[in-house]
Amino acid sequence: MIQVAALHGVNTRPGDPGETGVWVEDGKIGAIGVRISSGFTWHGLAFNIDPDLRYFEHIVPCGITGKEVTSLQREVGDGVELPADEVIHDQLVECLARTLGFTDVEFRDDSECGDSIGATAAAATQS
Repeated sequence: MIQVAALHGVNTRPGDPGETGVWVEDGKIGAIGVRISSGFTWHGLAFNIDPDLRYFEHIVPCGITGKEVTSLQREVGDGVELPADEVIHDQLVECLARTLGFTDVEFRDDSECGDSIGATAAAATQS
């Protein structure tokens, strides 16, 4: 997420101790999570491209109080048109795969992974 935000001119940082995710100053732009179920480890992330941020006013995201939630669109400015969500998705996959040393990313439907959590799973081979 940090690399993708940088592609769009947004400076981000990892969270301070007790703050998971990716931050722009005091605004959380991305969340990360891990789940272990039936012997599988599931890793996930949520990168706020252009959500309706008003919904976050009614919750305490990730249990962190006194901080706001932001988005890539808010940070680049309303006058800047971002690429389609699919393009940013591909940028995320490419950056993550490169960071982890993987090539040949293959997308699979959840049903192929034995779970129906509503997310896309990606398999990759290490170079």
